[in-house]
This record gives sequence, structure tokens and C-alpha cells, in this order.
Amino acid sequence: MSTRKATETETFEADPYEVATACLADLDALMEVREEKAGASLRQATEALFDDMRNPDAPKGATTGIRILDGKLNGYRRGQLYVIAGRPGMGKSAYMCSSLWRTAQGGAGVAIFSLEMTKQEIAARMVSDACDATSAPHFGALLKGMSDPKHDDLIGAAQQALSRLPFHIDDSARLTFAQIAVKARRLKAEMAAEGITLGVICIDHMGLVTPSDRYAGNKVAEAGEVSGRARALAKELDCCVVLLCQLSREVEKRDDKRPVMSDLRWSGEIEQDAHVIGFLYRDAYYLGQDPDADPNRLADARWAMEFLIRKNRNGETSDVRLWCSIAHSSIRDNS
Repeated sequence: MSTRKATETETFEADPYEVATACLADLDALMEVREEKAGASLRQATEALFDDMRNPDAPKGATTGIRILDGKLNGYRRGQLYVIAGRPGMGKSAYMCSSLWRTAQGGAGVAIFSLEMTKQEIAARMVSDACDATSAPHFGALLKGMSDPKHDDLIGAAQQALSRLPFHIDDSARLTFAQIAVKARRLKAEMAAEGITLGVICIDHMGLVTPSDRYAGNKVAEAGEVSGRARALAKELDCCVVLLCQLSREVEKRDDKRPVMSDLRWSGEIEQDAHVIGFLYRDAYYLGQDPDADPNRLADARWAMEFLIRKNRNGETSDVRLWCSIAHSSIRDNS
């Protein structure tokens, strides 16, 4: 029997129902393969556990870039959702940039979906931080092109070091979670082709993700959809998802402005989905707004940030004091 190339007419005459059925069958086959790979016997699970127990000091996830947090949280662990929250001015962007470029420096691939800042703003923060000196130009000066020529070598070295990192920034102004997921899957495949493992996906921030039409107008349900899909994406792609989140204004109404769980907007959904919830707090921000503040207390607080671990599914909760320079977008261990 002879063969010949099908014409366009013959292609379009195919039964749509048969085509759809064939596609669904192929998808089911792919899912079966994926489930087989994802599954594990109890023996395999216990062997993996004992491997971890034999190496208690080995990091269990990609580094946060901050030693004390790696110890408390076991780094950014695969398959887990980390929610990092704070009021404006507390240093969420500084934490994200300072932590994640050093995550990439540790060898893990990193992807930021920045719905708030541009690529240039993120780059300026990272370059200022990577200069690793309080005398280095502030990131605001870098954005304005106002750095001192004496810092050119320092800036050049920082830029060169950062350019070699497995780091991807998507600064699209509007993205649905479905679009984020599609881009993340493609990026994971591209990194894998280069021998790089995608370790962390960061979304900045939760409130700017365009909601689907499914729960239009229902803020609680919209928040639950984002946090639930973020958790699912972490498990699907076997990486950590870091979700930045704004806290409600209720914080500002209290004398003690350190956040509590109820300050999370639509907190029930987020609390349920997150493996780790950390709040960022800087006393210096509020002291700077108080004309009667004690100058000594303000000076002491200037370089301080608190990372308040309020949920940690696989570890302890605690208050961690860090060193920070907001002007350089730098976060470090306190000692």
C-alpha cells in the first residue's frame, strides 16, 4: 500500500471528537508516568529520612543566604511554600533581593516574578548589596546614575559576579497565577537543559497577582486561590515558592507594632497553605517617625531587622535578629 503526504483538506476533515479523545489519552499517559516518578514506597521514604539523619548538618534546602535562617528553617526546602510578610517599609524587597541572589550564588536556580519592581530596580538593589560595604553607593544612587567614580571597580566586580548567576527576573506588570505557572514550568526546563536545578520561585507580591474570574470580588477566596496554587506549584516543580505578602493596616493601630498571625490579610487561607510564615519588622521605621523617640534607641535600631518565624511546619518558631542596611538592600547575620 502506497503512502502519501496528507493534504490540508484531509487534515481539517479529521473528526474533532477523535482528535480530542486522542489528546486526552496522551495527557493521561503523561500523568501516569509523572505519578509513577512521584510515588515512593515506605522503604524508599525511610531510606531518604535516614540519609538526612546521617547528615544532620547538611542543608536540606537551597540556602537563604543567611546562616541563622538556614539553621532555623533548613533553608528554602523543595516542595514547600514560604510566606514572607510585612508592612510597607519593613524591608520585604530588601530581604527578597539580598537573600535570593545569594541563593543563586549557592548554586540553586532562582526565578523572581516581580509584579511591583522593574528589572532595573532589582538589579540596582543587588549590585549595591553585592558590593558588600556600607561605603558602597546606595541602590537609589545607582538607579539615578549618581555613583562616585571611585566606586567603579567595586560596582564592576559586583555586576560581573551577579551576571554569572542562574537568576531569572520577569517584571511583567500583570500576571495571573496560571501565567506564572506556565512561565515557571518553561524556565525549569530551560535551566535543566543547562544542568541547573530550579530551587526557588519568588512572587512579589501576592496582592498584585491578577485573580481569575472564578472568585471575582471575593478577596478571601482570591487569596486562597493564590496561596493554594503557589503551594501546588512548589510540589509540582519540586522547588520552594516564596510568596511575599502585605500585612493589613491593623498593625498601625497597636502600640506594639510587631505583627501577629491575624495581621495577614485573609489569614486563614494563607496559614493553612504555608509551610513557613515569617514576618519582617524594623523598629527603626517607626522610631524615625516619632519626634520624641530616644536617640540612643534609634541609633541601636538603625541596622536591625527582626525576622519573626510564626509558623514552621518542620521546625521551631522564634524571633531572629538580623543586621540590615535598607539603603543598600542588604540583609546579613547579626554577627
